[in-house]
Amino acid sequence: MNSGAYDYLVKDKNYNYLTFLPITVENALKQKHIRARNNMLTSSITNISDSIYITEKNDIIIFVNRAFCNTYKYDENEILGKDSQILWNTESQRDGLVDSVDEYYHKRKNGREFPVSLTRSAIKDEKDRDVAYVSIVRDITKQKLNEERLRLAAVVFENTMEGLMITDTVGTILSINPAFSAISGYNKNEVMGQNSSILHSGRHDKAFFHKMWTTLIQTDKWSGEIWNRRKNGEIFPEWLSITAIKDNQGKVAQYAGVFNDITGRKQYEELIKYQAYHDALTALPNRELFNDRLNLAVTQGERDKSKMAILFLDLDDFKQVNDSFGHSVGDLLLQKAADIFIESVRKGDTVARFGGDEFAIILSRIDNQDNAAAVAQMIIDRFKNPVLIDQHKISVGVSIGISLFPDHGIGPDKLLEMADNAMYQVKEKGKNNFLVYNGV
Repeated sequence: MNSGAYDYLVKDKNYNYLTFLPITVENALKQKHIRARNNMLTSSITNISDSIYITEKNDIIIFVNRAFCNTYKYDENEILGKDSQILWNTESQRDGLVDSVDEYYHKRKNGREFPVSLTRSAIKDEKDRDVAYVSIVRDITKQKLNEERLRLAAVVFENTMEGLMITDTVGTILSINPAFSAISGYNKNEVMGQNSSILHSGRHDKAFFHKMWTTLIQTDKWSGEIWNRRKNGEIFPEWLSITAIKDNQGKVAQYAGVFNDITGRKQYEELIKYQAYHDALTALPNRELFNDRLNLAVTQGERDKSKMAILFLDLDDFKQVNDSFGHSVGDLLLQKAADIFIESVRKGDTVARFGGDEFAIILSRIDNQDNAAAVAQMIIDRFKNPVLIDQHKISVGVSIGISLFPDHGIGPDKLLEMADNAMYQVKEKGKNNFLVYNGV
């Protein structure tokens, strides 16, 4: 270590460290208390956590502290006497540094650059001339990493397609992102300081929110499907994930809510569900949905002691229509038949297509078999006149078999089988008629 490195001392305005003022060596030798003070300062500066190095006017390093060696990975004898340029990544960076605090990039012994915050002050003699410079350096690598993380988080926050909302622990909205506004219709000024309940749709009861908050408090997170309300009053489904944000003491300080508008997904799910239970050509319920409704109707009939009828229908000579006019005309005829069947029953009744030219109807809560017979006759009468399909006049009939609940039994499958048998008896007897199952 160069002698005289501690012969200059002053309090720095930026880091509150002591640097050096001109004191002659002669005075230092004469005044023991100054020497003792210098020894104390030597120990303090050596153990300061920030790196300190002193250079002569020609930028030759004459002193470094312990933190400098740990940060730059130099031994003291390796760096003393070296030009301070060894620490910089470009020559020009050293210009105009005196009495300034700024951020730069320095190099460690292995050549790897790292960001620093640097203060450089001049050491002056009794004539106020610069004789040396003291530099106080702080490694800000972690600070820069944190700043970059915050920058990236801000970019994600502002640009993600998911709605983001930060609230305090009681639900007061502290911050939102642009996607929140795009989804909800609320701008920032309209929701800041408001409680998140401003979005509530009214579709969820107190028990729902109590369970949600209980889970959130116990596990610091919650996710699930929830219905919220846009600014225009429209209710929409979203998938919401809430996560607790904790402070340095581990106490929950805020909550972050991330949500997606899943309207499109719900519509797609409904479409898939609809297609699974409906006939693609006629949009009528298919056999599976018919069976579900038949089971439900039987259950209700048993509970209410009410009557019900099943009609099994088959278009007469439909194959000839396909052969004569083509399948496209046949498909149009099936759609027309479906319309006629729907128009002939009540709104609460079920009309289904089983496939081909076979249809079935559930007539719930009827008084007697005459009600079912009247519906069957109405349908037959609708087919007495030719049906106009794609400029073709097509004459078809319809054969109908009828079974009754509970007269013919209470088993859904058995009731359907009885109606089917009755319909085939009509076919055998000349078609275009109806028959109530008679046990044959």
